[in-house]
Amino acid sequence: MKIQSINPATEEAIGELESSGKTEVNKNVDAARKAVSEWSEKGLAERVSLLQKVASKLKENKEELSKLITQEMGKLIKESREEVDEAIGEIEWFTKEGVKYLDPKQVELFDSKATLNFEPIGVVGVITPWNFPLSSPGLYVVPALLTGNTVVWKPAEQVSIVSKKVIELFKSVGVPEDVFNLVIGDGNTGRAVVDSKVNMVCFTGSSEVGKQVASRAGKKLKKVVLELGGSDPFIVLKDADI
Repeated sequence: MKIQSINPATEEAIGELESSGKTEVNKNVDAARKAVSEWSEKGLAERVSLLQKVASKLKENKEELSKLITQEMGKLIKESREEVDEAIGEIEWFTKEGVKYLDPKQVELFDSKATLNFEPIGVVGVITPWNFPLSSPGLYVVPALLTGNTVVWKPAEQVSIVSKKVIELFKSVGVPEDVFNLVIGDGNTGRAVVDSKVNMVCFTGSSEVGKQVASRAGKKLKKVVLELGGSDPFIVLKDADI
């Protein structure tokens, strides 16, 4: 089945991609699992270097990415440019400040001491919404890859084209095949990611769907990170200059 991307301003199709069914999702998860060892063994310094190169690529392609965001989800071009900058900032922070939290730590255990080391969890399933197609996934994808995990990413189907471009930029700087995987589709594809053999699920979206994600993942004791939405009401008074 094809997923068609529609420009909300003109209602014209700007492209289409093949939707990923359960079989395709599982294939990507299996490939990501095989890639974990190679990716984690590269070492933190090399992963930092590759992600910093991704930041440079985002800067080089800022205008193209901004236009794609605006075309696909309707955001003002000014806000799209700001979002690209935000995604770049996420990479810069995680690769400069975030890495400090990965140093081994000495901990007290009753009357003895131990060293706490951080190791990759495995394959991380990332499911993100349409309203922030770059910065929202960046908060999950960048730290996951930085710490030696591999990723299977299911963006909202409304922003499939810009998501594909992001994957291309990651691979263009040398992020190995199968380390960062893209699956396209609707809620059925998202459920397939949650139900697959991923070790962890990161989800941004509605509270209602978040409950379903937590419930399905909880049956297999998978780690879950949820960023759930809500309504932001505001009051417009009579003297407001509309």
